[in-house]
Amino acid sequence: MTDAARIERMLDADVDEVGAMEHAIFHQGADGAPLAIVTSRLRSDLAGPLMRGWVARAAGAGAGTRRLVGYLVALHAADEVHVLNVATLPEQRRAGIGGALVEGVLGYARDQRVRLLVLEVRTGNRDAIRLYRRVGFAAITVRRKYYASGEDAVEMHLELDPATGAVVAHADEVALD
Repeated sequence: MTDAARIERMLDADVDEVGAMEHAIFHQGADGAPLAIVTSRLRSDLAGPLMRGWVARAAGAGAGTRRLVGYLVALHAADEVHVLNVATLPEQRRAGIGGALVEGVLGYARDQRVRLLVLEVRTGNRDAIRLYRRVGFAAITVRRKYYASGEDAVEMHLELDPATGAVVAHADEVALD
């Protein structure tokens, strides 16, 4: 929970709004996937046994209100969680919503006795990299031309002690500066 939003597990009723947010943030332009495909793929993925999702609902949104300001989607397999997407509406950034979503998935990981969380982030997204480092992620490698735009990605890992849920500190393995 932040002053701007409360974090909840994603429901099927949230998928259309999350799909629209994902489409607007990540899939605009001539080479982007159409909204119907983005939403259909998200709904299909979340119906599977390995996908997990969380939403940030606008503070003050009453019952039945679907006003989402952010979301996080992850894949949980064995003792690992791979964070696939974290997004916040542009006008809601820097309000702690991304951090609250990441803390939500960390709480889930601790409850499930997960050993490793993995994610990729654009090398140019310094705000996200700072956020991930603040909670304990370390830069492991740079994946060249990872994104369709040709931009590189930083692969980051966060190790948890499955017995206690404590973050196991690791230094970056690659320099980002």
